[in-house]
Amino acid sequence: MPQTKALLVDLSHFACSVIIVGVGDEDFSNMRLLDSDHSAKLSDDLGRTCARDIVQFVEFKKAVQAGCLSEEVLREVPK
Repeated sequence: MPQTKALLVDLSHFACSVIIVGVGDEDFSNMRLLDSDHSAKLSDDLGRTCARDIVQFVEFKKAVQAGCLSEEVLREVPK
């Protein structure tokens, strides 16, 4: 996870978006941490903070049941 966070901090300075789709009934708590929608911006173990929120995490099953998979997947992709 530390390497993933560091990479995301680096990527946040570029025109890049990361979309994670969780499939199955697993524990997605780590994926929710990467998608900092409900907390402060993601930071790595060196204390560097993302320039912007570039990660969108979507639970496939919940989004399909709600009928909004495409909307949820593309929610945070800049226009």
